[in-house]
Amino acid sequence: MARILMLETSDDVAGIVRSTLSRLGHDVVVVGTSQRMRLELRAGSAALLIGAMDLKHGSGLDLVRDAAVETSEPVPVLVLSKSVPAVDIARDAPVELLLAGVLDSPPRAQALVRFVSAVVPGTDPQEQERLLEALARESLEARAGAGMPDTPVQIGQQSVALLLAQADRLGWTGCLRVSSGAEEPVNCWITGGQLAAVGIEGQGALLKTAQLAGSLDGAKVPDVVFNNEEEEVGLLLALRAVAMHQVDQLKAQTRSRLLSEILGANDGQVHCQADASVPVGSGPAQDLLPILLSARRDGVLASSGGQGRDDSPLWLSLPARAPQRSGRQDGDDQRLLSGLRDPASRDAVFGDVVDALVAAGGEQEDVLAALSFLRDLGYLDYVPTLFDAETSERLAAMVQELHRQHGADHYKVLGLDGKVSEKELKKAMRQLSRLYHPDSLFGVHPRIVATAAAIYGRIQEAYEVLGDNELRRDYLDARKEAGGAEGGSAKDRDRGKVSFAQARILMKNKKYARARDAYRDATLHDSNSFEARLMLGWSRFLADHDDHEAAFSDLEQARGMGVNPGEALYYMGRIRLLQKDFPGARKWFEKAAGASLNGHANASRELRLMDQRGQAPSADEAAEETTKPRGLFSRLRRN
Repeated sequence: MARILMLETSDDVAGIVRSTLSRLGHDVVVVGTSQRMRLELRAGSAALLIGAMDLKHGSGLDLVRDAAVETSEPVPVLVLSKSVPAVDIARDAPVELLLAGVLDSPPRAQALVRFVSAVVPGTDPQEQERLLEALARESLEARAGAGMPDTPVQIGQQSVALLLAQADRLGWTGCLRVSSGAEEPVNCWITGGQLAAVGIEGQGALLKTAQLAGSLDGAKVPDVVFNNEEEEVGLLLALRAVAMHQVDQLKAQTRSRLLSEILGANDGQVHCQADASVPVGSGPAQDLLPILLSARRDGVLASSGGQGRDDSPLWLSLPARAPQRSGRQDGDDQRLLSGLRDPASRDAVFGDVVDALVAAGGEQEDVLAALSFLRDLGYLDYVPTLFDAETSERLAAMVQELHRQHGADHYKVLGLDGKVSEKELKKAMRQLSRLYHPDSLFGVHPRIVATAAAIYGRIQEAYEVLGDNELRRDYLDARKEAGGAEGGSAKDRDRGKVSFAQARILMKNKKYARARDAYRDATLHDSNSFEARLMLGWSRFLADHDDHEAAFSDLEQARGMGVNPGEALYYMGRIRLLQKDFPGARKWFEKAAGASLNGHANASRELRLMDQRGQAPSADEAAEETTKPRGLFSRLRRN
């Protein structure tokens, strides 16, 4: 089981992630602040960090970066984003983070399982497959029960495209009524998941297309109401705006124009009306997937960016019906769909599918964008990554270097041990400059350049100090004065005192679970606090008697600090007493009473009370106790 830390303020998103990954056997700890994540990283290592890109007061990635300094090694980071494209995150996210991928927020359960299984080591493949099958069944049942939305959908980025793709996969029949901006509502009639017709209410769409094409003067159009499309065509013919052989072309142009308008809309509403009648004379229905791909190629729609891991399987959800060929579908889109429908693609990994599509004539950049677009619309899925294998490997090494630099002195930043000559100093600077100077990097991902700039900035700072005699002397004097301090910074110790005070109030009010959490915070702020560690063990037992082993472990740690071992032994006795383990309680109370020359008043009092309550050891136990060797010389005499 892996430990995963998630910084998220939305209970809904956190609930999806926690419930999904717990079914995979992972422990998901959700925090709401950078400070809380920092403390949890001090409490134990994490195999994955999850950060929300869209928090109320800015990017959650900045908060994750501030906390990630607590880790001994860089930890992969999964980004959840509602609106920021993956390509922008890859370019602009803090360079200190080891970005592993981007998922939608809230994430799809299956996509989350696939990603975590690929990134977090130790995931059982069989357990992963069982969970994916269960999630697939749940998804099918949910879609079958829900169908298309029965309430108006607010239009956001690519909302109409997502609804059309959903209608395609469901084989839905009905009408999407799209109301956006000041234009007339546009109706999209769908039959069995295929587009049957597109038009506006009240007609007039053909006239507008003719005007936009420059073949019709709007001033010459009379103010009339059309009952159907044929009357509109008749007026266009009468005005000699089109010839008879151009009517079908004009209708196709009108359909494309209306589709482009609604697919590119960013506001308004969509109403899904099931089983709506298709207008008479609408012509043959068209597959929706080629239409959506054409809109991407025309720049109306775009992919979120990113690509898949080369070793990731490709999970396909293409419509089961036989595809229709059309002139618009020929070319790159046709090759793409043909390649994906090839039976060999169902058993291939992402890298092999991309290679096959490129070998068939596609451009690699376009193939990656198209696959990302189809993943956005739910036609396929794969484990995403933000960079190719070479870039990922290079960035991992650079983030490791940034991590090493954090907290290191100027000598270690330059890879030196100290007390080096000026010649050695310059040599180290030249070697590092060749590796990390931004001007020496060409044709690489912008994130590599940004990360190198951060590393080089720290290198340059160290060299400027150590290369100047006066600055170096001041720096070494400051290090000498500050050196040797242990137990964390003064700010951390102050925070520990605040948490300890809060815990004491909670203990007084018998809110033991909350007191336990506050004492835990105090130990994470200041690991050298004996009182915090001691009371953490005691409050842990009071909050949950079944957690007595962890409570004893905390008390043993407090005992090992050597500050007041008798106090730790006393609380061990109290735990055994509450468990009605009277011989065990007596043993620990006696140890506490004998832990120091002055004894332990509370432990001695508990022993007297046990005697008064008849909780003294039996005659056999007392005899056994008196015959036990008491120390080294007793053992020697006994032997």
